[in-house]
Amino acid sequence: MIALAFCLLIAAGGGLGAPENEDTTHSVVFVVGAHHSGTSLANLLLQKHDEVSGLTDTHVPEDEGQHLQDIYNPAKNIGGMLHFAEHAEAHLDESSPLITPENQQRLFESWARYWNLSKPLLVEKSPRHTTMTRFLQKMLEPRKTYFLAIIRHPLGATHFRWGRSPLAAASDCGRSLIAHWLKIYETLEEDAEYLENLLVVKMEEFLTSENPQSYVDEMFTFLRRDEPPRITVTCSSGHKKKNSAREARLRRRVEEQLSRLEKTRSSEHAVYVQANAQIPFSPHCPRHTTAASFVKRVVDGGEVDLEQEQEE
Repeated sequence: MIALAFCLLIAAGGGLGAPENEDTTHSVVFVVGAHHSGTSLANLLLQKHDEVSGLTDTHVPEDEGQHLQDIYNPAKNIGGMLHFAEHAEAHLDESSPLITPENQQRLFESWARYWNLSKPLLVEKSPRHTTMTRFLQKMLEPRKTYFLAIIRHPLGATHFRWGRSPLAAASDCGRSLIAHWLKIYETLEEDAEYLENLLVVKMEEFLTSENPQSYVDEMFTFLRRDEPPRITVTCSSGHKKKNSAREARLRRRVEEQLSRLEKTRSSEHAVYVQANAQIPFSPHCPRHTTAASFVKRVVDGGEVDLEQEQEE
C-alpha cells in the first residue's frame, strides 16, 4: 500500500553539472502529480508571485513542458494520461543515458524561450514528470530544483473519465484507473529519498481547509520566497493592479480551476469522504460494488471478486 503522507526530504547529490557558460542563476520548480489532481491550479498560484515565471503562450496543451522538448517521450507517446506510468520508458532517473551536457542545454533552452528569465524562479508543470523527478533533478544541475507534488484521491483524479467515457471506464469497474494512479505515486514515493527538495500537498485538504491561504504560504516557504500571493477566487472589474492584463488572466484561470474542482468535489464527498457511503460506483458496475469499499480494497492490495459482490 502506498503511503499517502510524504514529508520534505533533503538529500545530497552530485551531478554532471551544467554545460559550460550556461546560465545557472535560476531555480526551477516542477509541479507534478497525476492528471486532474490540481496541478494546474498549483502552477497558476505559483505564477502569481512577482518572482516566479511559468511557461506561457506555448500553444501546447496546458502549457506543459513535456510537449516542448524532443529528448524523452511525452505521456501521449507512451500510453497517454491514463496509462503512461506503466510503460517501460515512464521511469527515468539519474542513470539515464539521455543525460548528456548537450541534452542538458537543449532541455533548458526548449523551455527558456517561454519563461521570463528576468524572474529567479521558473515553474514547469507536467503530470508526466511525476515518474521522472530524479532525471529532471540531474538534468537541471547545478541549478536548484524543487518538486511540488499534488496528490488527490484516485476517485477524484479519475472522476473525469466516468463523465467522458463511462462505458470505457466501467469495462473493468475502474481497476485500471486506480492501478495507474497507484503506479504514479508509488514511483514518486520510491524516488523521494533521492530528491533534494520535495513538498507534497493533498488537494482535498487544501480545498476543504478553513484556511487555504496557509497551504499557499507553505508552498512559498518551501520555495524560500517571502510575501506569498493572497488567494483570490472572485474578480472585480473595478479592481486594478500592476500588470493588470497578466493578473486578470491568471485570476480567471485560477477561478476556472477552482470551479472545476468544486463541481466534482461535491460528488466525490458523497463517494469517499463519508465513512459509510453506499453510493454505487457506477451504474455499469455490479449493483453492490460501492466506490468506498472498492477503492479501500484495491488500495489496500486486496482483490475485488465481482461475482461474489453481485451475490451479496
